[in-house]
Amino acid sequence: MKKLLIIILILLIGVVFSFFIYWRIAISECERLTYQYGKEFETVLKKDGPLYDKIEYIKILDYSDTDARVYCVWSFKAGGNAGGDIIRFSKEDGQWVYKGYGTVWSKKGNADDFVWPYVR
Repeated sequence: MKKLLIIILILLIGVVFSFFIYWRIAISECERLTYQYGKEFETVLKKDGPLYDKIEYIKILDYSDTDARVYCVWSFKAGGNAGGDIIRFSKEDGQWVYKGYGTVWSKKGNADDFVWPYVR
């Protein structure tokens, strides 16, 4: 019985440790993409993106030669974060073109107190 408990404990520790390793790798990849391509999308969002009052920060979630997904936290002019959206872009004729968005969290609506540390 004692051996079984030790095996279960070791497996549980391994699963938890694996989850944190995977999460850290995902965060590192997101930070690398943001560092590499962030300025490019800040310009596009200010020019062609949805009409946000103020962009607080962005994170590049996925990037390829033809498509990209960008996580954008925006706020009202009066201050304070107001929402987080995933914005899709496609490259057409060498330019990034806004294709749509999905809201992850918002101060308005059903999710006004829920903020998930969204990465992937």
